[in-house]
Amino acid sequence: NPTGTAYTRDAFAAFMERVPAHVLVVTDEAYFEFATDPAYPDSLEWYDGERPLAVLRTFSKMYSLAALRCGYGFVPEALRLGIDKVREPFNVNAVAQAAAYYSLDDETEVMRRRAENQEQKTYIYAVLDRLGVEYAMSETNFVYFHTDRPVEVFEALLHEGVIVRDFGTAPALRMTLGSPEDMAYAADALTNAHEELGGF
Repeated sequence: NPTGTAYTRDAFAAFMERVPAHVLVVTDEAYFEFATDPAYPDSLEWYDGERPLAVLRTFSKMYSLAALRCGYGFVPEALRLGIDKVREPFNVNAVAQAAAYYSLDDETEVMRRRAENQEQKTYIYAVLDRLGVEYAMSETNFVYFHTDRPVEVFEALLHEGVIVRDFGTAPALRMTLGSPEDMAYAADALTNAHEELGGF
C-alpha cells in the first residue's frame, strides 16, 4: 500500500466473511506498530491456525532492523511445512535473530517511536495544509501527497537535499518521516519548492 491508508476493522471483518474458506489470505502488516487509529484491524484476531490466513510482520520498520532482513509470520502448519521445503537453510543469521528477540522486549521504545512518528506526521500535515497540498491520512511512517507535477517536485526537493519517493505511475509523491530536525528541514524544503514552482 503505497499511500499509507488503512481499512477499518469492520471492513476487514466483512472481507473475511466473504472470502471462501479454501482461499489463502495474506496480510502484510509491515507498518502495524505505527498504527494509532482505534479502528485499525489486527488480523491476528482472525488467525486460529486452521483457516488459510498468513499474518506477516517485519523488524525492518518500527524496529529499524532493515539491514538484518528479519521478520516473522503466523501461518497454518500446512503452509509452514511447505515454506520449510523451499526456504534456504540458515536464512536468518544469529545476529538478526538476537536483535529481533531483544527488540520485542522493549515496548517502551516502540511507544516512544510511535508517539514521535505521530507528532512528525501531524507537523507535516500542517505544512501541507498551509501550502494547500492534498495528502492521504497515513497509518505508517510516511505521508503520501498529491502533486500534478511529481517529476518537477521530486527534482526541486532533491535540489533542497530531500529525497522523496516517486512511483512514476501516480500524481503523487511519498515522504518518509524522520526526527524532528529532519522534518523541520523537510518542511523548509517543501515550502521552498512550492514557492519556486508556484505550487504543486
